[in-house]
Amino acid sequence: QALWGEGEIAFRDCVLITEGESDALAVRAAMRAWHDIAVHTVDKYAPETFPAVVAKPDAGTFKETWARPLRGKEVTLITDADEAGQNGAKKTACILRAAGVRRVFAWMPSGAKDARAAFKAGMPHLLANDIYTKRIELE
Repeated sequence: QALWGEGEIAFRDCVLITEGESDALAVRAAMRAWHDIAVHTVDKYAPETFPAVVAKPDAGTFKETWARPLRGKEVTLITDADEAGQNGAKKTACILRAAGVRRVFAWMPSGAKDARAAFKAGMPHLLANDIYTKRIELE
């Protein structure tokens, strides 16, 4: 078994890892909306500037083999707003750091169950901005 969407990892410096494919699809759509209106990309629609968005199957599962292609990259874990999400982020961060990931961040939706619910609740570009501005670095 592999991470859903892992084919994008090799071409990107930043990777967002969600809990489940539906959250990954919501985050991908949010990132596209954000990049479409962001000042620094207004001159050109440039999908290669997006972070890679991949999904692990659930909060607690992350295999060491999945971490190898992430060596040297910046990773943001997009977790559900529950205890399982928080615990899974800590466990995954340990595996990522051991594999040589440059920086590990975590983001939990505020006022929503998960990224998909946050996407449905508001304008998509706000979700993308929120992921960048309200994430915390995991030590």
